[in-house]
Amino acid sequence: MLGRPPADFTGRWSGLEWDRQLEKAGLTRHDALMTSAGEVGADELLTKVTLTRAWAAKLDVVAVITGDRDFVPLVEDLKRGGFKVLIPHIHEPYVDQTGEVDRMSVSSDLRRAACYAPGWRHLLAGGMRPEYRLVYPFTRPATGVPRIGPDADGWRYGTINSWRGVGEQCWVTDQSGYGWYVRPGLLPEGMRLGQPVRWTGSERVPPGLKFAEVERVEPYEPYEWGW
Repeated sequence: MLGRPPADFTGRWSGLEWDRQLEKAGLTRHDALMTSAGEVGADELLTKVTLTRAWAAKLDVVAVITGDRDFVPLVEDLKRGGFKVLIPHIHEPYVDQTGEVDRMSVSSDLRRAACYAPGWRHLLAGGMRPEYRLVYPFTRPATGVPRIGPDADGWRYGTINSWRGVGEQCWVTDQSGYGWYVRPGLLPEGMRLGQPVRWTGSERVPPGLKFAEVERVEPYEPYEWGW
């Protein structure tokens, strides 16, 4: 974690409260030099800290939370060192403090360099499920499980959870636990129950059906990222 917000960063948290939240989450802050023109040397500091801690802790996986393509060399250095690199990706619009619409996104070069680049909505949806065993992803309880839309690449991701074989109808379940109907014959050959898949389709349930319908589906293996 680089930096520390000023006391009015959110209107609620002071810098001290920010430090307490970092400590509670087990995060260590490393401060870069700040000038009137902005930060100085933050990229180099993050690279040095990441490589040093990855080797010292003998990690298997390193998560790099950034969208800046300048960190592609860091990702490559980590992979050469035998580490798997995970980079959550996001591609979402937001309104800044001036009222202008901007977009938060992760560099496509950075995504291609990573071993695995899951969508941030998928990660949050998984973290809110009752069976999730790691740290809860929010500082306050949130109700329900978010229903996520298509990923930034236009696909929805999930698994085959009910299927009797080739030519039979089946159902797939998306990352937030919702079922989708797949018409007989739509699944490609060689598929299996529990197979990770990705698909396209509208969330609107067609007349006469109880589930949203898959329009196109194909196998998806997380290992294609080199995971």
